[in-house]
Amino acid sequence: MKRMRRPRTRGECVGGPRPCPWVGCRYHLYLDVDPYTGRLKINFPGLSPLEIPWTCALDVAEYWILPHSCAIEDRHPRVIGEGNTLELVGLAIHLTRERVRQIEQRAMRKLLWRVIHLREIVAHRP
Repeated sequence: MKRMRRPRTRGECVGGPRPCPWVGCRYHLYLDVDPYTGRLKINFPGLSPLEIPWTCALDVAEYWILPHSCAIEDRHPRVIGEGNTLELVGLAIHLTRERVRQIEQRAMRKLLWRVIHLREIVAHRP
């Protein structure tokens, strides 16, 4: 039996098996790690990692943010339109509205930082 290699980039991950078997990945939704204490929290205590409907935070973001993501659309047909509430997103991926809000805020901070960083790079180009 051939052993699978853990993907190292999003490009390698996109075509990978779903549900994702790599629970240790930083984008996997099964576990959360508290950045201050290092404690693990299981988000789906009654399910195994292979039983949860969405396993990758990047898949979720791609599905809810990008309008035409065919690869994900095939696995999870969209039943609601644009302008989704945090509660609807949470229901779809079995997270609380508050957890979805936290993930959204963290993603927005990361995007803003990257935009600022890219502007600095472009500003200093010869």
